[in-house]
Amino acid sequence: MILPSSIVEFYPDATLIIDNRGRVVVWNKAIEKMTGVRARDMLGKGNYEYAIPFYGERKPMLVDMVGLPKEKVSDIYTDIVAEGDRLEAMTIKAKLKGRDVVLWGAAARLYGLNGEPAGTIESIRDVTRQTLTEEKLKESEEKYRLITTSTNDSIITLDADGTITYVNPSGERMLRKGARHIVGRHFTDFIADGYKEKVVKEFYRGMGGESVAPFEIEAVDDSGRRLPVEISGSALDSGGGGAAIVAVRDVSERWKARQELKRAQEELERRVEERTAELARAKEQAELYLDLMGHDINNMNQVAMGYLEMADGVSEAPASDLIRRSLAALQNSSRLIGNLRKVQQATGKKLKREKV
Repeated sequence: MILPSSIVEFYPDATLIIDNRGRVVVWNKAIEKMTGVRARDMLGKGNYEYAIPFYGERKPMLVDMVGLPKEKVSDIYTDIVAEGDRLEAMTIKAKLKGRDVVLWGAAARLYGLNGEPAGTIESIRDVTRQTLTEEKLKESEEKYRLITTSTNDSIITLDADGTITYVNPSGERMLRKGARHIVGRHFTDFIADGYKEKVVKEFYRGMGGESVAPFEIEAVDDSGRRLPVEISGSALDSGGGGAAIVAVRDVSERWKARQELKRAQEELERRVEERTAELARAKEQAELYLDLMGHDINNMNQVAMGYLEMADGVSEAPASDLIRRSLAALQNSSRLIGNLRKVQQATGKKLKREKV
């Protein structure tokens, strides 16, 4: 016997041992559970019978490949580590109970008391779930890398103290520095004077779990160039150490458009004021003209009425009747001019404001 069966019978890993003729001499309880094949149905079997529960056919397994060159092992296995009489590898071509699985195995040569090879042992683990988790993690990391490297926004990560731990290529271009000149510095090195207090306050609010809405500030690079930016970010769960991810967007065009709109509004207000002043002057001139014209017409009416009153005193009917009618018409004209002056005076007066 190569090893007492009691030594490996209760190994937590699925384990089999074959002798030098390839016959199964140990098939422990863990491998019974993994494959569904009882030990009594496998012990003593050769001709790669032990491969059938894993591959559905008779074929060499890791236990048969100890000592072989890596290229011979790589037909079935990956992630191969070979050290003398020990071999570790992983396979994605196995199937257990109708289910595709990823198996990790470790095999080693066993020697008898006389120092001669007596057989080979292999322990097997089902690492399907772990492998899938790692693959998903790799996919997630790759997606994150693609997002952070392809976005036009600057992406920066900070530790709990505000030290920069990562900056993407867009951030390097924005700050005109390579990552090695940015990572390790405090984020306030890149905040323009007048904004630092606000940004620090918002940073610690966010690290404290509060929601922080995007806000605009001016960033600054080492040359002193100021750049309008919008900042948004959130805290990250990094095992209790505290960290944050921050997106920084260049809003120069937005600020430029805002300034142009302000200038346009100021120009419009200036033009309205000028036009209003022009209209006021035109109104004053028109009122003056009407006032003068009304005054002159009224004077002429007074002269005409004087002559008609004298003519009425020396005339006889029916001429006297016509004179009186003409006089009445002129008097009505003078009253009308007087009424128009009163209306003009009433509408032209500015109202005096009084406190209530």
